[in-house]
Formats: sequence, structure tokens, C-alpha cells
Amino acid sequence: MIFNLYNLLFSLIPVIIAITVHEYFHAFTAVRLGDYTPVYEGRLSLNPLRHIDLVGFLMFIFTRFGWAKPVRVNPSNFRNPRAGMRLVALAGPLSNFGLAIISALLIKLLLILNLPMNSPVSFVIRLLYLSLILNVTFAIFNLMPVPPLDGGQILITFLPPQQVYRLTWLYRYGIFILMGILLIGYIAGFNIFWLIAEPIINFIRFLIRI
Repeated sequence: MIFNLYNLLFSLIPVIIAITVHEYFHAFTAVRLGDYTPVYEGRLSLNPLRHIDLVGFLMFIFTRFGWAKPVRVNPSNFRNPRAGMRLVALAGPLSNFGLAIISALLIKLLLILNLPMNSPVSFVIRLLYLSLILNVTFAIFNLMPVPPLDGGQILITFLPPQQVYRLTWLYRYGIFILMGILLIGYIAGFNIFWLIAEPIINFIRFLIRI
């Protein structure tokens, strides 16, 4: 029980960082494109408490499937609403890929420094490896073309208005579709997101030589 609790607390560190940076860059991109809604709602912040949804966070702790508070934006404030929404949606997953690369570079730096592999150094390297894995997986998950995920938002910006209207039902049932995919993978004994994320993680490790 203590070991499991330790692993849980250990994993929450990169999870909280990944969620916070992801949501912050949604807000940051919206503000840079002319919509100050995230500022008014206090979302242009690196304070995790501004972005964590309590229910979604508890769901992650107990089921490894959760969510954060979505950053609200007003696309009418963008010069080009469709392009603006596309960039805002894309900013979150790109920030996670960025965190994954930064984590890999920090691992490489620690290995180059050839520090004694005592408890603090070993702990940091393990934490960075977990950050690398988690951020790539998180980015892949959010890029799924299912609303309300970022990938669904991106998909909608490429569709004509009549097609978008026909897909409004996905906003109501998208979460159940995602849970179904996860459940099928669990029953079948594989993680579909890991099948996509693993080659990307290996490619980053190959490039940085870790």
C-alpha cells in the first residue's frame, strides 16, 4: 500500500506540471490572438489551482483517466475565428511535446555531467523519464479528433458549418466514446495511446541519445 501510494504521489508531480502548462498555453495563445477572456477568468497563470478540476483530478488518481478545467475563449475576438481556434487548440498538445523534449534534454544533461547516481539524482532522472512519457501520451490523447478534446476542436475548424452542426452530438457523447476506447483497450490488454506514443518517445530518445 505504501509503495503504491509513493508511486501515485511520484506520478502526480509531472501530471500537475503537464496539465498546468497545457492549459496555460491555451490561455496564452488566445490572449496573443486578441481574446482576453482567459485573463478575466484568471487562466493566464502557471498556478496549478487555476486549472485543476477537482472531480477530474480525483478521477485521475483513482482511474488514471481525468481532465482539467477547459480554458474558455471567445473566437469572435480573433481576427480569423476558425484559424484562431485551431491555434488555441493546437497550443496545448504542442506545449506537452515541448515539455517532453525539455525532459529528455535535462536527462541528457544529467548523464553528461556524470553525477553520482545517489538518491536525489536518481529521483530526478526517474521523474524526468516519467515526464517524457506522460507528456507525449498526454499530447497524443488530446489530439484525438473527438470533441471536446483539442483534436476534435482542430477537426471542426476545417469542416464547413453544416458539417459542424451535424457533429454537435459529439460534444455530448465524446467523453463516453473516449471511455469506451479506454475500456476496450483495457479488456484487450493494450493501450491504444501507448501504441502511438511509444514510437514517438523512442524517436525523441534516439535524437537526444538517452
